[in-house]
Amino acid sequence: MTGRNRKQFLPSGVDINQGEEQTLSAGGYGRSSQKDLPFYKIEYQGGAMIVAVGWTGEWNSVMETPDGSHLHLVAGVERTHFRLHPHEVVRLAACWFWIGMVIRWKRMLSSDNS
Repeated sequence: MTGRNRKQFLPSGVDINQGEEQTLSAGGYGRSSQKDLPFYKIEYQGGAMIVAVGWTGEWNSVMETPDGSHLHLVAGVERTHFRLHPHEVVRLAACWFWIGMVIRWKRMLSSDNS
């Protein structure tokens, strides 16, 4: 990776304040990581968890804490409008959550992407 590309993957942070929404998304250009990466760490008092959105195109994730102690998280495919006919099926995004395994996640990322 060049120096410029390495900077694109540096961690950034957003605060989720009580009563406010924070949105992470692919960014509207068809790539899953154009704006934000489709995996992120949520830190909270007493721990952390990793959230990963399993989708290769447009996705978004909206987070809020209505009372300051509980997190409400909605994540999925962005701008999906279609109709299925009888017997048709579709496979959409999946979300994974890792709690308490943040160190192993970091090791995996650094070994696979160095």
